[in-house]
Amino acid sequence: MKVKFTIFILVTIWILLITTGCFSQTDAATPELTEGDRQDVVIDSSELASLTPSEDQTENSTQIPTVLSTTSIMIPTPDLNLEDGVENDVVSNTPIPEIALSGNIYFRSTAGISRFSLETEEIENLLMVEPAWDDLGIDLSPDRQQLAYWLHRGDRSELWITELAQWSPELVFTISGIEHEWIALWWLNDQYLLFEPGYFDQRTNFFIPAKSYLINIFQQSVEIETDSLIFGCSLAVSPHSNQIATWCPAIEEWVDAQSYFSTSPSYYVVLESNGEYWLSDLAPTEAFIEFKGLPEDIWSWSYQGDYVAFSTYDEVAKARTLYYIDIQSQSLIPIEDDSRSYYSLDWSPDSQYISFVGYCFERSCNKVFDIESQQVVWTSVGLPGAENGTYLNWSYDSNYIAVQSEGITIIDIETGERIRILKDLNTGVIVWAP
Repeated sequence: MKVKFTIFILVTIWILLITTGCFSQTDAATPELTEGDRQDVVIDSSELASLTPSEDQTENSTQIPTVLSTTSIMIPTPDLNLEDGVENDVVSNTPIPEIALSGNIYFRSTAGISRFSLETEEIENLLMVEPAWDDLGIDLSPDRQQLAYWLHRGDRSELWITELAQWSPELVFTISGIEHEWIALWWLNDQYLLFEPGYFDQRTNFFIPAKSYLINIFQQSVEIETDSLIFGCSLAVSPHSNQIATWCPAIEEWVDAQSYFSTSPSYYVVLESNGEYWLSDLAPTEAFIEFKGLPEDIWSWSYQGDYVAFSTYDEVAKARTLYYIDIQSQSLIPIEDDSRSYYSLDWSPDSQYISFVGYCFERSCNKVFDIESQQVVWTSVGLPGAENGTYLNWSYDSNYIAVQSEGITIIDIETGERIRILKDLNTGVIVWAP
């Protein structure tokens, strides 16, 4: 018992000595440790906090945090090379990656038609419009190789065609004596172009063609000239080729806007996919779509001619539905989307995607539909500066899209990320070509 009592007294004295700070080293010089001693010493966190900084440390030196073996390692925020004064927010301020882009963007400029090099970022004016020419219409061939434009002024109008690869415009057609507004050009395929002057009728709130010309671009000649041609066209199966063809009514001998809508077509011009055309007295019996409007905004052929996308209008539901047809199988495939209407349909050059303007949360937006996954894979919702963009153009390699809104924003279609913003090009893109 005496031994146990003695041990108890010694332990009690030892605890009292520790609590009174008799062994505190704060007032004593820190002993110099040998290299062997360093491996056996464990520094208490309270001791680390009380250590005095060395003389070479500045007043603003950061205190070293205590990291215990049982805590998680803190990953420092990466240096994003943001400008001074910008909040380091990884979500909203992630820098746009610099990806090398090639090719040229052709666009309508204040000068006329210009070309912007994505490699050098230089702008070259290709067409300077004189002040006397008060209007300029532009349209691109379905194969994206040719550009047609007409220049209009009071006494005459001129139609020009040029290859994009080598800018060398040729005058194809000249007309005088028509003092009306003009509608945009319309390529029926890579060979035929519709040139259709007319006027806007205030009573019907509709464009009325005054004269129509079907022009063979290769031969640079007018194939058909009528009072009104190719307005209210339809897509249908051709009895000659059993392929999808364009049927366009020709209306003649009408006297005013009201009779234009009530006059039956004199005949139909049927344009085959191989570039041939023929005339028919009969209307198509199996039309996929019939409408009156701008044809290039309602349907779109893929660049290889293997698909055609279009929309139909339901009078009861007051809504449109978007479809595309596989030309080989002639299967009709609906595109699942909840937009009320569709316009600006366009295919990527590789025919994998269909881009269009629809609706997102009651506002117009750009969308991209993937025919492989059968899903909308991209929308412009939440895209700063281009959320409400209503014009989209594909790069010639189908890897990128250029959205026009506040300048031009270029998107990587695979990742959906912005890779370039061209604020100085605040205009509609004509085409992105090599």
